[in-house]
Amino acid sequence: MQAQTLLAMAEENPPYCYTSKGRPMGVAVELFEKMTQQAQIDCPVESIRFWPWARGYEEVQVNRNAILFPMARTVEREALVQWIGPIQTLKASFIARKASKITFQSIDQVTEKYIVGTIRDSAAEQMLVSMGVAQNKIHSVHSIDLNIRKLLKGRIDLLLVNEAAFFHSLESMGHNADEYEVVHPFLDTTLYFAANKDMDRDVVRRLQKALDSIKNSGQQTTILSKYSM
Repeated sequence: MQAQTLLAMAEENPPYCYTSKGRPMGVAVELFEKMTQQAQIDCPVESIRFWPWARGYEEVQVNRNAILFPMARTVEREALVQWIGPIQTLKASFIARKASKITFQSIDQVTEKYIVGTIRDSAAEQMLVSMGVAQNKIHSVHSIDLNIRKLLKGRIDLLLVNEAAFFHSLESMGHNADEYEVVHPFLDTTLYFAANKDMDRDVVRRLQKALDSIKNSGQQTTILSKYSM
């Protein structure tokens, strides 16, 4: 498969995927680079499209040559794509500024009192909506950085976000992580590479085989350690 026919997509979601000095970086990016090299699939990391999550999520469902990463594997998404992985566990939680002194025991208490910032079409947001939370209680945006800025300005009370990605973004923005806290856990699942459901099965098989080999050789552990994970 040639580079121009495999559409690799990610979002700015450190430490998994992000750009630094114009080059794609991150845990999932480095894994993908090793996978494609080992599987002899010509798709250099420089060709990865960094799009808002909602755009990539839509594209991977309609373009048979598309692969999106990393994506949380949930029951609702199970039949939408072919799964290659796993990459790593995902913990999405409600996070707030410590100064706000927010506490709660149930999701009902959250929606009664607070406005929650989410990433559009993220697994956590989809789950929150499926629980019947009113749309006027959810501020859905395309990036974690934007949500952090909204939290600082008091436009939202809580973030519902991947913990690792949140604290990595916070540090890169120059904010003090000690001023924030995980208020309540929400979603515990696993991240994968998501290939279109009609992608050539041989390509998917080769990528999975390559990832398994990378794990068995200890290279994945080395990559995770590089990003303090």
